[in-house]
Amino acid sequence: MREEALHQLSTWAEPFDRDRLVGVYRPLPVRDAQPVLAALDAHLASLLTDSTRSVKRAVLRAVEEFKFTAASPRILALMSDPSEDGEVRAEALGVLSDFDDPKLLEAVALAGASNAPELRMATLPILARLSPKQALPILTLMAETGSAAEQQASFTAIADLADPAAADLLAAGLKRLLAGEVPYLAQVELLDAAEASEFPVVQTAFADLQAHWTVHGDTLAPYRGALEGGDARKGWRLFNQHPVLACTHCHKANGEGGEAGPDLSDIAERTSSEYIRESIIDPNAAIAPGFDVVAFTLSDGGYFAGTIAEETPEKIVIWDAAGTKQEIDPAKVLDRAAAPSSMPPIFGLVLKRSEMRDLMAFMKTLKPGDPIGQSDDGEGETATRATHGE
Repeated sequence: MREEALHQLSTWAEPFDRDRLVGVYRPLPVRDAQPVLAALDAHLASLLTDSTRSVKRAVLRAVEEFKFTAASPRILALMSDPSEDGEVRAEALGVLSDFDDPKLLEAVALAGASNAPELRMATLPILARLSPKQALPILTLMAETGSAAEQQASFTAIADLADPAAADLLAAGLKRLLAGEVPYLAQVELLDAAEASEFPVVQTAFADLQAHWTVHGDTLAPYRGALEGGDARKGWRLFNQHPVLACTHCHKANGEGGEAGPDLSDIAERTSSEYIRESIIDPNAAIAPGFDVVAFTLSDGGYFAGTIAEETPEKIVIWDAAGTKQEIDPAKVLDRAAAPSSMPPIFGLVLKRSEMRDLMAFMKTLKPGDPIGQSDDGEGETATRATHGE
């Protein structure tokens, strides 16, 4: 409950358009952040010392969201505490980095000597920014022989290095990806770093990789990284509030949403992650039963296409691509033919790789009774209703 309250506070100044509890579309104006800052300041000490891990992380997110730099001394103390959870300490270091805190170098030195692997990995992008030459040998070792999480952290850090040696690491990583040797968890960071690089050696390796995918017709390869990792909370926002492609315009989830597409409430229980990813990228690869799109050409020159909601001798009712019901007079139908899925095959173009991974992380929570972002200490968020905008 406290975690959810803190999450609500973190969005106080610019609240979501949709109510997180009941799913009602209810946009609110921008609000003054000062009351929230005052509340955080008054309770920060106890929240960061006498709370569960998930509550502490929610506090850190709120502090970062509001750029509450006055909290930096307490954040540094939290990060420096060897008895604290490694992920909490890593997130605290990230807040200090985001603030460009005057004691950031001191914090990095402490973190680098820590026995918490999550905290040590969190130093990499900061170290790469502050001291590239010192970071390169560590990044090389992690990129080539590290765990999936270490490779992910190393490619994130390498992306910030304008150094030929870093470019060589990216090129080598792309070749290992071509050989199937890069774990899913690290692929988004590797591909994003390679795509942004201006070094010819990286551009050549990236072009070779894309050519290989094209020759083999592997349209899903660029999105394999979406199968691991991701932030389900961010995915929830994309599912409900993406400005162009909010999924709830056409799909139900947790009892609310549109009717044009299949109900996704238990999609993660019924299908595999690979199937979900393919359905997002290539909707025509496998159309769910009952959601075949039918196109109708009418005698008066009209044309309709959608999934059939009801059909009798007197009328045909369809859901069109906009999620709107359309009624057709059967007597006016000149031609009736199968059509491609009403879901546009453009999600791979519109969403960033990291957004696709976050969306997948949310989709994998769509099981009966499964929480979104459930924390190890049991304070996760109950599955938020995904709703269709009024």
